[in-house]
Amino acid sequence: MVPMLSPKRAFECEEIALEARADIGIRAGDLLNPEILADHLAIELRPLVLYSSDLPDEVRHLTEEARSAFSAVMVYRKRKRMIVYNPAHSPRRHVNTIAHELAHVLLEHRPTKLLDSTGSRIWIAADEEEADYMAGALLVPLSAVEAVMDRMEGNLVDAAEHFGVSENLMGHRVEVDRDSVQVEISELDRLVGGGRPVPQIRSIETEAASIAPPLLA
Repeated sequence: MVPMLSPKRAFECEEIALEARADIGIRAGDLLNPEILADHLAIELRPLVLYSSDLPDEVRHLTEEARSAFSAVMVYRKRKRMIVYNPAHSPRRHVNTIAHELAHVLLEHRPTKLLDSTGSRIWIAADEEEADYMAGALLVPLSAVEAVMDRMEGNLVDAAEHFGVSENLMGHRVEVDRDSVQVEISELDRLVGGGRPVPQIRSIETEAASIAPPLLA
């Protein structure tokens, strides 16, 4: 599956991802803990259950009855940024969710309101597509895919375990054609110190909008 981003933009995402990894002291082939990156970016992480006392029905619905309806949302208040996430998801989905939200920040996407004047969810498809790709680049950099797959003897399950991601995301990153994103391995490696280093995506349904006002209070 080839990414829908332009080759230039996909390459930029790969570069930004490696720079973010370098900022927290890890290389392309290392496991990324997005919670550490969030802390580095001064972004607070809050589980949805913290709002159970104010919104018991809504929180229970999103964490029990409709867990797939809400993964996370980035909330802005003045200079403060926080990610409110659904703690009912699997660890690997959680990792991808947080990486996706952090991708919006790293790509400098402009914050928007949750709903428009008609009550419909505001969804900027181009931004979401970039964040989807960027989350994969953060968690499984293309410059490390071949080396890790070789080390794991082509075992996708083991490679996914190595990076702490789902098999679906690992498989997608393996399938991405490097030529299609014009990834220059030497340039990517340069960003992380030289030498060859040895993505359940956010889904917020309209029903999740009911939690927004208290989060901004």
